Amino acid sequence: MTGNNRGIAMILTLSVISVLLILALALSQRAGRMAETVIWNRDSAILSNMAESGAHIAMALLIEDGMEGDTDTRCDIWADETRVEAILQTLPFQKGELAVRIFDESARIQANALVNFPKGRSPSQVQMNIWKRFLSSQIDYRESSLDSFEKSDDFKKKDAILTFAHSMIDWLDSGDDDAVSGTAISAYGAESEFYRDLDPPYECRNGPFAFDEELTKVRGYDFFSVPPPERNPRKITGEKGEKDTTNGPDENAFGDPDEAEDEWGFDENAHIPDYVTIRGATPAGRSKFKYDGKININTARLPVLLAMFLPENREFAQWIHSAREKAEENCQTRPPGGETGEEGVSGAPDVDIRERDWHHSGPGWESLSAAEKKLIKTSSDLFRVESVATLRGRTLTAEAIVKREGGKKKKTSCKILNLSFK
Repeated sequence: MTGNNRGIAMILTLSVISVLLILALALSQRAGRMAETVIWNRDSAILSNMAESGAHIAMALLIEDGMEGDTDTRCDIWADETRVEAILQTLPFQKGELAVRIFDESARIQANALVNFPKGRSPSQVQMNIWKRFLSSQIDYRESSLDSFEKSDDFKKKDAILTFAHSMIDWLDSGDDDAVSGTAISAYGAESEFYRDLDPPYECRNGPFAFDEELTKVRGYDFFSVPPPERNPRKITGEKGEKDTTNGPDENAFGDPDEAEDEWGFDENAHIPDYVTIRGATPAGRSKFKYDGKININTARLPVLLAMFLPENREFAQWIHSAREKAEENCQTRPPGGETGEEGVSGAPDVDIRERDWHHSGPGWESLSAAEKKLIKTSSDLFRVESVATLRGRTLTAEAIVKREGGKKKKTSCKILNLSFK
């Protein structure tokens, strides 16, 4: 073989080797990506199963609690974070962590109760009054406590409240007309014609709110949702240390016990949806439903308690909150039927909040109207479960709405009404 031929053969050999190396590198990279995809999908499946298992653990606790008593308080096992964490520590997760929290959905104002279902044509005056008081307090709180908000005169305040509340009624009622609104509400409310002119446009539902975020789509909500341009750093101290919530709402804000100590009880990082629920439908005949609008005073936050009662009955709402806080400090209330203790520092007596009628001893109970008393309940059947799974730096949160059925004298069971991941 001549020198030229040997040179050509060597070049061809080197070319083939280069091509093979390139192919091998490409195959290696592809295999690596496939391995990463497999690991990612495997971890996603593990996270999903872990997070969902948290909801089932919560249901087991709710069933146990339902079998033990017929009231629901933040002293119950489902609200005992230490006990929940101890149960989670016993789970055989080789890797990853799981955190579960349970909140009482009945501690919130029922948005869908603002219109009387099943007919869905006329507004509920009792619920309308709750919303007026709640929104008014929210305005007073933010303007007095947060310097970034300008003070509103009485006219602007009334206009904002009526616009949002009446627009909710128009969103809920069963038609795009003035059958419910009338002249008084039509000046403030909004039907589909208003929303079609927005960018992007959308329709008024003309029925119950179907998902939590839908409340934010109602005309007038923006007035109450504008966050302060600057927040002062705020530390929340718990058993697991401090958490800085400077940059926005606390992820776990909904349903938390009151952290604010002012006369309104609002948390600066919480928004209106944190105090409101769209759940609570109960059967009302064949293929029909209604919302009773009742609120569990054992778990409701202070702004909700204050909104439930007339201004002249404000002392009763504050007493409920103080007495409940005292019982929750150590969650060691007296046994049922025990003696009532003397008043403590808070001005609230020692009461057993596990008793269904413990609030009857509150100042002003006899002065409450029949409508106000009908709003009160001390047991719950709807709960919101937040289950957070963490694995290799990835986090997945499952949020479940759980309905508990039965009770102390009946077979207790739970079912998931809605499960979402984020």
